[in-house]
Amino acid sequence: MKNGVAIDYRCQQCGVPHRIEVTWPEIIAIRCQISPQIAYGRTQNLQAFADPWDQMRDGTWIPHGFRCSKCGSQSFMGLVPKECARWIAKGRQNGWISPKVEQQLGTICVQHGGRSAV
Repeated sequence: MKNGVAIDYRCQQCGVPHRIEVTWPEIIAIRCQISPQIAYGRTQNLQAFADPWDQMRDGTWIPHGFRCSKCGSQSFMGLVPKECARWIAKGRQNGWISPKVEQQLGTICVQHGGRSAV
């Protein structure tokens, strides 16, 4: 997906299918182990990507308040930084994200407390 990654999954509680779309800026922030809200919230042209994500105890990241539309369960398995790094590599390979944009977003994440992806 040119704007990010679409993830199809089923609710673990009731089995209803869902799709979540995660943008490249969100994927880069999670790869850097920082919530997009913290990474981009103060950067005017990136505030549209400043959604809050929560880091779980097991190191996965989920969108804050994300619940199944049928049963209300917090059913999304979450994202991990290594998975995000693989998606970014694929996005780079397909020309969906440029190394320059990736580097710029990664630098913003690190400046706001994220970890370097290198």
